[in-house]
Amino acid sequence: MIINQKWILINDKSVLKDIDCFFYKKDIYKEKKVEFKFTKLLKSKYRIDLSLIYEGQVKYDEDKYKTPDYQLIYTVINEYNQVVDTMRVYLDAKYRNYINQGYKAYNDDIKNVAIDKYIKTFEETLNNATCSMIVHSHKDEKYVNWGGDNIERVRLINETNSNLRPHGYGAFYLIPSDLSNLNKFLRLLPEYHLNINCGYCNELEQLEGYHICWQCGEVENIDTKIKYTKGGNMKYHYSCKNCNEFWVKNHCFGSVDHKLIKHRDNYHLLNNDTSNPWHLICPICGNGRV
Repeated sequence: MIINQKWILINDKSVLKDIDCFFYKKDIYKEKKVEFKFTKLLKSKYRIDLSLIYEGQVKYDEDKYKTPDYQLIYTVINEYNQVVDTMRVYLDAKYRNYINQGYKAYNDDIKNVAIDKYIKTFEETLNNATCSMIVHSHKDEKYVNWGGDNIERVRLINETNSNLRPHGYGAFYLIPSDLSNLNKFLRLLPEYHLNINCGYCNELEQLEGYHICWQCGEVENIDTKIKYTKGGNMKYHYSCKNCNEFWVKNHCFGSVDHKLIKHRDNYHLLNNDTSNPWHLICPICGNGRV
């Protein structure tokens, strides 16, 4: 997060104390957690504060709590120090070999843990989840789900009676030799879910959240070009001068309100009939599905 996305750690001293407490606290029944506090300044004098919490308790029903492996709490703050948007994310780690444990175990991890345990439990509370995912150790693309299938989401909503957002649940693998999915996860969260729009600025500045290269953390050196869709609507092409990442922000053919953020390596689903990374399925309505 510090090296790739250029977050600034602002509580390094207290983190060391948290780590000592975590390892040496004698009372195993008391909360032991490590909390990293980051901040990132944006061009519009906005900033994003981020708390990354390991093993912290999340309360519900007054005296009950869950302990996700990780929480990520994003807060967008404007130049007047007012909170513009917040987002809470839960990430639960599983050591898995789904070939031995079966595909059902993979689906159960998403349904029973990511959704039931961390989305449904905290619905309509201050700890409501924008996104909840499983991170596991089985390196196989078959066991990666970014929550972009609208048909699957409707089925899971009916099965779990939970309010699931597009890209708001799923699972991905993470092993020491392959951090690509972790990087994609940390790109998806602020890029797709976080509202960083500057409401009183011009149209380009209102898209502040898309001007940030979440691949390398660059804020300043982003080249932006306005293009037009076949329907005459604006779309935006972005190029990062620091890492050469390229992405497009537009919408699906079904609705201008259904945003699509296109990269060479997407978290949106690819159109079934092509390997073209720019032909995607809308995670909200499924437009583009063959």
